[in-house]
Amino acid sequence: MTPTDRDALRQRLVAARRALPDRLERAVALQSVLRVWLVGRPERTIGAYWPIKGEFDPLPALYRWTEGAPDGISRRIGLPVKDRETGSLKFHVWYPGCPMELDAYDIPSPRTPRSSFPNCSWCPASGMAPAACAWATAAASSTAR
Repeated sequence: MTPTDRDALRQRLVAARRALPDRLERAVALQSVLRVWLVGRPERTIGAYWPIKGEFDPLPALYRWTEGAPDGISRRIGLPVKDRETGSLKFHVWYPGCPMELDAYDIPSPRTPRSSFPNCSWCPASGMAPAACAWATAAASSTAR
């Protein structure tokens, strides 16, 4: 697949995602699933993303996860920030209302200098082939144990 083919496919998948008539209902259901998945997770920092182009927003569920930490335990959400000058990628701590700025890709990112390397990451996908769905289901099953 050429880069042009990939770009065209990505554009079609993003348009299809935005056009889903039940996108809100799916997002509510996925928020519920994510909140259940987070119960008992051992990670202290989870990497996420600032949702763009109609992507699912995991941040509300992740923020509730940080608030529900046991006494003496701190949990963090890290959002990726690409430095405009060096091109390096870091994860900066995010919380609702934190100061934001545009990164090298013009995506809103936490302005805080506090970096945090995530123990795991929650990442969006433009689309998946059937084999990827089978792999994702198997991976989710093994991490849920």
